[in-house]
Amino acid sequence: MDLTLREAIDNARKKWRSHPEYYPIVLEASELFEKGEEEEARDKLLILPTVAQLLDMLVERLKGKPVYKTLKKISRGDINSEYEEMKGWFSLGTHIAIELEKDHYEYSMLLPLLYERLGRLVDVCK
Repeated sequence: MDLTLREAIDNARKKWRSHPEYYPIVLEASELFEKGEEEEARDKLLILPTVAQLLDMLVERLKGKPVYKTLKKISRGDINSEYEEMKGWFSLGTHIAIELEKDHYEYSMLLPLLYERLGRLVDVCK
């Protein structure tokens, strides 16, 4: 029994529990795991959006808001300064918190990325 896979399934249950499109995939992966079909369960989990895809999904939801342009500039590498980039990441953090308040727990997967990017910027701006 692959305990790492069990942990991945449990983590996916927490993150995707409020998402009607992806939660059934997590449940199916769990059922496959319980039957001993670990490779099939792992393949099911690969259907779920990656952190990069989830970031793109959230950025697209922000279309029409000022932060959208800043985040698009960051993704293209067209940012003018570290401070502008920092502003974009902090704004994204606000929108992640808003999504979490709405029980969209999957967006918590973006927090380590946010932490890493802001940490890098804090070091550069010292």
